[in-house]
Order: sequence, then structure tokens, then C-alpha cells
Amino acid sequence: MGRAARILQLCAQGRAAEAGDLARDGWRTPPEDWSWLNASCLQAAAQAALGHVSACRLTYSALLPYSGRVSAWSGVMCTGPVDWYLALLAGAMGDADAARRHLALVARLSDENGLTWWRDRAVVKRDQEGPSQA
Repeated sequence: MGRAARILQLCAQGRAAEAGDLARDGWRTPPEDWSWLNASCLQAAAQAALGHVSACRLTYSALLPYSGRVSAWSGVMCTGPVDWYLALLAGAMGDADAARRHLALVARLSDENGLTWWRDRAVVKRDQEGPSQA
């Protein structure tokens, strides 16, 4: 999980080449324990940030059954709605319609549950994705 967080930090700093070096050896599957969902979400964000499409496809398939849920470690951290990460992956894979669908779900569920920061973030990102092609 630390590697994914470091990749995201480097990407946010405009150091994508350096971030890419950290993923040169591929992506390890997060351990299947209490940390799996959070680790998978962070790894999804890192894969999407680097545009590693084949890795994005695998992680998308692994996370899709968790659509509609929020990833949180009790008392440690809240990674947020899984659909946020599914939207990042879908966008990186070039599926803008799927990305918009996931963002719409994040916005709706976040609004229903008082998660206004996530709702607002999803609405802004969905609007940046443009109109649906469907």
C-alpha cells in the first residue's frame, strides 16, 4: 500500500516518470486480509494515474463486486466510495460512459448518506467527463 501512496504522491507532484519507475516490476496483488479493499482502492488510483491499462482491467474486475460500498478501516482511514476508484479505472481504460455511471452512483449514494465532500467531488469529476455517449 505504501508504494501505491508514493506513486500517487509523485504523480500529484508532476513526477510521473519517477512514479512509473516504482511500478516497473508490475503490480502485486494486495494481501487478502482486512486491508485488501483499501489497498486495492489505493492501487487502483495509482494504476489509473499511471495509465497502466492492463492492470486497470484486472483491478476493475476485482473491485466491481464492491460497487456501492465505502472502503474504510475502522478508526484508521476512509478510502471512500469504491465507485470512485472504479470510475478512475474506467476512465483510464477509455470507458467514459462507465466512469460517468460510477461517478453518478458516488454522487447519489454520498448525497443519501451525508457524504457531501464525496458527492461534490463526484459531481465535479462527472461534469469534467462530459455528456454521455449512450
